[in-house]
Amino acid sequence: MWHGGMLLGVTTALASAGAWYAADAGAHSYSHASIHVWNAGVRLAVFLTIAILLDRLREARDTARALALTDPLTGSANSRAFYVRLEHEIARTQRTRRAFALVYFDLDGFKLVNDTLGHPAGDRLLQSVAQRALRELRAIDMVARLGGDEFAVLLTDTDAAGTIRVLDKLRAALLDEMSCHDWPVTLSFGAATFHEPPAGPRQAIQLVDELMYGVKGRGKNGVAHTCVGEASPAAAVAAVSGH
Repeated sequence: MWHGGMLLGVTTALASAGAWYAADAGAHSYSHASIHVWNAGVRLAVFLTIAILLDRLREARDTARALALTDPLTGSANSRAFYVRLEHEIARTQRTRRAFALVYFDLDGFKLVNDTLGHPAGDRLLQSVAQRALRELRAIDMVARLGGDEFAVLLTDTDAAGTIRVLDKLRAALLDEMSCHDWPVTLSFGAATFHEPPAGPRQAIQLVDELMYGVKGRGKNGVAHTCVGEASPAAAVAAVSGH
């Protein structure tokens, strides 16, 4: 039941009750044949009850696990899940030397939306950002809300050229989402492609966070990207695009 699901649990319960009925009928003789049927029915009821309870317990466990790793507002990953996944990605890069990219962005003007349109509108905006980002990215990538209006994206097996393509696509899609809802919001991105793994998750986040705040310092609504460990020195220079 625990590993195979409800259908297998019910099938096992029926088979177990049937086997017990056959063994009991061959070993015992009661005053009335219906006693065998009654006993078999009681045993089947017990087996089915156990199967149902196990199914509910597994559902509760899965729900608790999902809530522990999911941002309740946007449905994207939360910071805890993101740091765990980023740590695994760093370890994978150390083993395979395959590049990955980390993107960090927040919303320029989000406070204005909350102040003028109200917090429910701000919540809808955050939900739209997360859902649009999830639609634009691959299933193997990860989108997380790290807090407030700050989001992070983890791109697996992605080199510098691929990172830039994703940044262009994601930025255009999110700006289109803002335009569709008439939200006066732009986005500032900081991104790094790691051809060599960083020392740890916090160092990686710090790098892209600094790149993102550099964009904000230059007027917001732009992208800053750098490579870490790229063989070509020219490719390691931060690329900035914007307005």
